[in-house]
Amino acid sequence: MELSRRDFIGMAGGAGAAAMLGLFPGQAQAHPQLPASVTDAIAHRTYDGIHSWTNWLRKYGVKGFFCETGWPNSAEGPRLYDGTTKSDIPQWRTLGNKIYSWFDAADVWVTYWTAATTQGDSIWKAYTPTDYSASFAARVINKAYGQASVIEAHRSTRAYKRGVNINGGELMLGMNDFSNQNLGVYGQNYVYPNRASLAYLARRGHKVIRVPFRWERVQPTLTPGSTSGSLNRVEVDRLKKVVDNARAEGLGVILDPHNWAGYSFASGRKVIGSPGLPIAAFKDFWWRLSKQFKDRPGVAGYQLMNEPYGMPGGAPQWEKASQVAVNAIRSTGDKQRVMATGYFKSDRVPGSGVFGFVQHHPDPWIKDPLKKVLYTTHGYWGHYGYDWMYNESNAYWKNKGF
Repeated sequence: MELSRRDFIGMAGGAGAAAMLGLFPGQAQAHPQLPASVTDAIAHRTYDGIHSWTNWLRKYGVKGFFCETGWPNSAEGPRLYDGTTKSDIPQWRTLGNKIYSWFDAADVWVTYWTAATTQGDSIWKAYTPTDYSASFAARVINKAYGQASVIEAHRSTRAYKRGVNINGGELMLGMNDFSNQNLGVYGQNYVYPNRASLAYLARRGHKVIRVPFRWERVQPTLTPGSTSGSLNRVEVDRLKKVVDNARAEGLGVILDPHNWAGYSFASGRKVIGSPGLPIAAFKDFWWRLSKQFKDRPGVAGYQLMNEPYGMPGGAPQWEKASQVAVNAIRSTGDKQRVMATGYFKSDRVPGSGVFGFVQHHPDPWIKDPLKKVLYTTHGYWGHYGYDWMYNESNAYWKNKGF
């Protein structure tokens, strides 16, 4: 069973794909002179989104991590225009190269979405297995799609790391009742990357991988309203094995609780800062996880949360919760990097991810005595999750003033 990016987003609470991908209409920013690389409306909108964030990083002298980006491959065919034999894949790839060039100029860490072993093809995958006959956990990523040529042309430097997401640990394949009391079966409903897959990605030139996982699987012992709970030793050991295998292949690992600021109890999903999931529970989670990984070589950093949204206090409450988590991490003597994710979306900001980052966060908010924080966001560029062809999306954004 294949799970698309839209399916992942649906698990975050049923928000529509357009809202979740940052695809709200926006106003084109005024520029004294756009760079020559901005040749159409999609590039203009993309440039505006990325540069609002990178200019913010530069203004405050802080580092950034772009945890997810992507554009279509040809896995499901060449995406032909109606009535012609022309594909839009080269247009998306050209845009992707521009995006990575802008990231290069800003010294930004980037992990592409995605490499995956799930059955079937989708436009999101840059790397997949060639053989799906093996069991889910035994499948080896060993095939590259067209996006790889762009990603691999923009390699890591001393200033920043580049790599890919390897999704699988956050999945709930075939499940419709996931909770901390029903975590799924490893190797059937979810999986982490094996060493052979890591070795292949390292040979392709990647230096860092982002590994999504579910908070509930790592700490299934919370109850609604509780503020602490022991970790699941089996699940923690699985993550440690990924880190150790990655390090052996020359890769760093970014650990990513892929939970959208929520936690699924058997009685329903609660969000951080609500009575059912106090900020103290989030603090406890990172305090316990930090103690497990603080001295483990191979950890490139902790992303505090994937795409936080829907919290009762909005972005200010997320800023408070993320600072509390950083304090908990540092209280253990942990010196690992921390990736502080921007608030994903809210009703008051017209856009999500990178398109709303600066409006949600006018100033940096994390106080870290070690100053090892990377401010984190993500972005996708096609209208409605790339259901529209490139020229259709371009016409849409041109009509919006870009």
